[in-house]
Amino acid sequence: MAFYPLAAVPPLAQQVTLGPAGFTLVNGTPNIMSWTAPGTPGDGNEHRVLLFAGVRVTSAQTGGQVNASFTDPAGNAAVKAVIPGSNAAGFIEPNAGGTVFPVQSGSVFTILQGNVQSAGAAVLFCEIWGS
Repeated sequence: MAFYPLAAVPPLAQQVTLGPAGFTLVNGTPNIMSWTAPGTPGDGNEHRVLLFAGVRVTSAQTGGQVNASFTDPAGNAAVKAVIPGSNAAGFIEPNAGGTVFPVQSGSVFTILQGNVQSAGAAVLFCEIWGS
């Protein structure tokens, strides 16, 4: 097992943001934003994503779940729900301190709408920080 000194780990930096306008959730399942970790798979480098995300629901939702899709450091594809759908009006931020995902070098980290929002209105605010 190799251990790396702290200086060898690059600091997190903001990579992508939706900005103050956010993204209006829709009756569909689009990819919303993505970031590609530097390097190539198998190069031995560690990468991580810190995700800050919240949804402003202005009228109760049916559906509208937000997911993260990524490849873990061992090369396994993963999809994780980051914000549940079907929320009442209000601001939904399930992980107020952010969520950390270890990702494989050269892999794409994507935020997508996991299921359709068939009723209601909501806007996603999201930032991807990575190294």
